[in-house]
Amino acid sequence: MKEILVVYYSQSGQLKDLLTNILKPLSNNEYHITYKNIEPVKKYNFPWSSDEFFDVMPESVLGINCELKHIDFEKTKYDLIILAYQVWYLSPSIPFWSFLNEKKYSKMLENTKVLTVIGARNMWIMAHKNVSIKLRQLQANHIGNIVFVDKHNNLISVLTIMKWMFTGEKGPYKNLPNAGVSNKEIVESEKYGNLITEAFKNNTFGNLQTEIVKIGGVPINFALKISETNAKRIFNIWANKILSKGKAGNTNRLPLIRIFKYYLIFLIFAISPIATILFTIVYYLFYPLTSKNLKRTSLLKDY
Repeated sequence: MKEILVVYYSQSGQLKDLLTNILKPLSNNEYHITYKNIEPVKKYNFPWSSDEFFDVMPESVLGINCELKHIDFEKTKYDLIILAYQVWYLSPSIPFWSFLNEKKYSKMLENTKVLTVIGARNMWIMAHKNVSIKLRQLQANHIGNIVFVDKHNNLISVLTIMKWMFTGEKGPYKNLPNAGVSNKEIVESEKYGNLITEAFKNNTFGNLQTEIVKIGGVPINFALKISETNAKRIFNIWANKILSKGKAGNTNRLPLIRIFKYYLIFLIFAISPIATILFTIVYYLFYPLTSKNLKRTSLLKDY
């Protein structure tokens, strides 16, 4: 029997729904699947208040850990470990990043096949880069990455995700669609489980990422990738400035947090549409190079 460990952090439950659907084809006596939820000692509320949501930006961007509740693992070694995480401010969520930095847990990743699953609005590449580099440092065998995003227009997805984050209601809303990953994609996600099953049966994990990409498992957009790279630099400046006023929850940093909030809204609605057009033009002008760049990222060959 193959032992599969699934470690995840999800606030809304969407990521857990994706994981259980992905692994439906492995729900038989050939595989034993163990789910472990990462739980911070100080819980991050969902739905968020506006101040809570923006206050986690500095620690997310700078990779500052939070304290986690202890997780008991039945085994020290697994045939496959699936790590699933959300993206917060172009970075792995604080609880997930904290898990990766816990030596008592990260040791079991060494020389073990690891598949990552990302749930994001639409920007995930910088978070993926951080996690990929970390897994390499931990000597894990990163055999695959599956990405789920909201595929609606960027500005529409901002509006729906904000509604969801601050009310807990996924929608649909009066003039807007459901927030997050579509129900259709969640239901169809078991196609990735079929690939995992085949990889186990034929010992072809070396080809798993290629097969994931073939069936659309890594949606990637050049304009968003370049926007992420630029936004990450800006976030780092803001994160350090805000952190200089105090740690998470310190009211001394609230004025800067609120200024950052309105700056980010301006960036998204006034600057990003223009940037998207320009970066899209660049993508087509230099298509041989830009398409090759995206392919390397999707196949885990960038980092």
